[in-house]
Amino acid sequence: MTIDELEQLLDLNNPGSKAHWDRIVRETGIYTIALFALFKSATGDELRLAGTGTLVVVGDQHYVLSARHVWDKILRNADKLGISLREHDDHRYFLDIKAIIPSGLPKPSEWNEWGPDVVFLRIPPAHVGDITAFRVFYRLPELDKPRVEIDAIETFLLLGTPHELGTFSQTHASVQIVALPGSEQTFYEKNHLDYLDVEAQSKPPFQITTFGGFSGGGLWRVCVYINPRTGSIDSKAELRGVAFWEKDIADGKGTIRCHGRISIEAAMLEMLPSVITGNTEPAS
Repeated sequence: MTIDELEQLLDLNNPGSKAHWDRIVRETGIYTIALFALFKSATGDELRLAGTGTLVVVGDQHYVLSARHVWDKILRNADKLGISLREHDDHRYFLDIKAIIPSGLPKPSEWNEWGPDVVFLRIPPAHVGDITAFRVFYRLPELDKPRVEIDAIETFLLLGTPHELGTFSQTHASVQIVALPGSEQTFYEKNHLDYLDVEAQSKPPFQITTFGGFSGGGLWRVCVYINPRTGSIDSKAELRGVAFWEKDIADGKGTIRCHGRISIEAAMLEMLPSVITGNTEPAS
């Protein structure tokens, strides 16, 4: 199959393309989780959608990579951190907030479009086995990631958990993790950090008006190609950014700003002493 034939097969105007794209999105989203804050009180529990995260492993430590404000504004004040593990299945999985250790770039003096707004939330080792039964941790850094050396179609997907598509009660939530195309990007650098402005637009069947819940979601570069051994459509995904800010949003269209790979690597460098020594002191 030629690259032109592959493009035709994946053309969204082709009715048969949906099954292929659904599989590509599922394969890319295997690292992505919805994040919930559980607050306990005398009057009953309260469950809130906090944002989105990406499961990553650095060295021998496991983390949720997300936006810093998701932690500082919501999660750190909760009693439990809830994460989504299984699709199409009612389940509960919570971690004690006191056992979660944040690290990475320091908290900014004020929250704005320049951050820094990226955080690594360390997962206690006792929970890793439960999580890997259903999800996959993406290994960082990416220096040794295999590259696609043959002709491929390149696209960018921004994964997040839209609050608008969820239903919530005090103790139960039903949410969907969706992928938005984000091929149009503008790159910035400031204070040794990088930023990617992604032009995002929701489309049926996931029609939303705002992007609340996308904070902390991953921006992925996805290469789609024909596997020369099997002749089937395969894909490889590389993490390129973390969403943290939205602007000029109207009717489900606007700009989502992400920290890029330079910022993610800067956050990794900040936490390297704790990765190497096992220090468990929380970051400021």
